[in-house]
Amino acid sequence: YSVSGSVDGRAWTPLRQVVAGAGGTDWLALPDTEARYLRFDLADGPNWRYGIREIAIQPLEFADTPNDFIRSLAKLNAPGTFPRGFSGQQPYWTLIGLDGGLDQGLVGEDGAIEVGKGGFSIEPFVLVDGKRVGWSDVQARQSLQDDYLPIPSVDWQHR
Repeated sequence: YSVSGSVDGRAWTPLRQVVAGAGGTDWLALPDTEARYLRFDLADGPNWRYGIREIAIQPLEFADTPNDFIRSLAKLNAPGTFPRGFSGQQPYWTLIGLDGGLDQGLVGEDGAIEVGKGGFSIEPFVLVDGKRVGWSDVQARQSLQDDYLPIPSVDWQHR
């Protein structure tokens, strides 16, 4: 489906295109969008039974920035669905790479990896019998290789 906005109901601006929606909740961040009208164009799906059950407009603070959006979603979902830092908890990080070197990254206490200085992070999770297991479901143990080499690792023990 696609979402368009209009200030007058005649001229429409495309705002978002959702492809392969799974039938659950689709959270759409539309910061800096001014519209008096919203139009939802539902494309044909694999089943004739589809529609919209509920639409809720959130305040600007809900998704003012991409980080605000993820923080807002983390509050509405079970702990562990999103990275610890978005859940109001302070994660601790350890440097990987040479101190002062060109290529540096971080390993988080939960096993998350920031691949480069100021870059994106990869958050670990595993599927066990079809259930997602993340940082809030495990006891994490941090260590250094041979107990002293500056090569950090994180081991998970499922609770």
